[in-house]
Amino acid sequence: MKSLLLALAALGLGLLLCEGLLSLIYPQVYRRPPRVWQFDADLGWAHVPAGKGRLVTPEFNVEIRINADGLRDGDYARQKSGNTRRVLVFGDSFAEGWGVEVEESLSKRLEVCLRDRGSRAAEVINFGVAGYGTDQELLLFEKLGRHYQADVVVVLFY
Repeated sequence: MKSLLLALAALGLGLLLCEGLLSLIYPQVYRRPPRVWQFDADLGWAHVPAGKGRLVTPEFNVEIRINADGLRDGDYARQKSGNTRRVLVFGDSFAEGWGVEVEESLSKRLEVCLRDRGSRAAEVINFGVAGYGTDQELLLFEKLGRHYQADVVVVLFY
């Protein structure tokens, strides 16, 4: 029994030493996430209107800017002009553009494609929020999205 306890203690000590050595050789540097998310009584959490910061992980380093309505996007008038095709994109971190600059997000890429292919002006508005599920996306649409006079609403499932 003593030898089993001694073996387990040696194994545990060895693992701790390996972990300490790895943290010195290859540190995992994570900064605190930017303060662009906040508690929301209806949605659980939401973007901080006009929030900004940098999201830094070992994989990426991107700027996060939130507009006045709490969207990771530019500013759009709620009243659309008559000749504009407006698309709202709801979803989780894939829709939000987690890990990429806003210009590389799905919404902005889709907007460029629609403008290149169509004669009408196109606006694709990013309503994505990291971690959201379909219930929160519906609540966000009811709370904010319905005011944007969408021609098309896209919901991404992951």
